[in-house]
Amino acid sequence: MISNITGDKAKELLLAAEKMPGLVFDIAESATKSTTQATDPDNTDPGPSTCIESADWCTCSHCREMPTDEEKLCCNMAPEFCISLRPELEQFCLEPGVLVIANNIRNDIFVRDADDNLNKQYRHAAYRQFIYWRFGRLGEGNRRVIPGCVVWRIREHYPSPFGQCWF
Repeated sequence: MISNITGDKAKELLLAAEKMPGLVFDIAESATKSTTQATDPDNTDPGPSTCIESADWCTCSHCREMPTDEEKLCCNMAPEFCISLRPELEQFCLEPGVLVIANNIRNDIFVRDADDNLNKQYRHAAYRQFIYWRFGRLGEGNRRVIPGCVVWRIREHYPSPFGQCWF
């Protein structure tokens, strides 16, 4: 694929990658999947959250059951456009470097020590990053519910050591 790209097209791709660095990883992953699927026809990677049956209240087919009715919120997008699959989610909310910086800033502001459980820190920072990305600063008393598909994507990425996440 790379050998067939002209100079102008390569510049275009590099400019896009400069604006959205996560694209480079998406392209590499896509190329790897194409190669794997071409050599292994039985390889059927379902992608995130599709190996578990989605909840009956979900329209994107990536949500799973949630403990309360308030948390049973879906992004209401078509399965292929689910917000949990967007590259921006990976870039802004799941990237460890971003989460470390966000967590350090929060700890500095609130004069807190970092929690010993790194996955817990990342999980909580990812939830905060998602809210900030989608809604901006909410302020005191203004809260939003994160769609179930996003909650489960974050939990898959940064699991609890005991398999339980309470927040």
